[in-house]
Formats: sequence, structure tokens, C-alpha cells
Amino acid sequence: MQYLPLRGVGSTLTSICLTMSLTLVTSCDASRPFGDYSNYDLREQHTECRSSNLSPGGAQRCRNIEKECEIRKKETGFRC
Repeated sequence: MQYLPLRGVGSTLTSICLTMSLTLVTSCDASRPFGDYSNYDLREQHTECRSSNLSPGGAQRCRNIEKECEIRKKETGFRC
């Protein structure tokens, strides 16, 4: 049995992997999960955190919101 070489498959596969990797890196900034929230939305979420009983997942979410509030306070003086 004779195999036919597949030309361009390696470079195409490399291009696909590179594109997927870049998409994942640029679309997910784990260091600031609430960085894209407006000040108004962040303040609303912060208020909800202070006034409700939280599940473990909700508590982690609120800790992340609190971190974003602290970052914005240092950068721009914004207070949640």
C-alpha cells in the first residue's frame, strides 16, 4: 500500500492551533474577571454581595468583585 503525502496539512494544523491559542489568551484575562464591568454595574453587583446570603460560588464571585473595587480605588479613586 502506498501513502500519498498530504501537503500543507501540517502548516494548516499549526495555523489552527496558533489561532485557537491566541483567541484563548486574549479573550480570558483571569487576573481581572470584572475588569470589563462599568463602574455602575460593578457598584450594583457589590451592593448585591453585601445584602444576600451567599453560596460558596457566590462568595468567591463577591471576593473577585471586591478585588476589582480595590483595583479601581487605587487606579482612579472609584469606590464601590
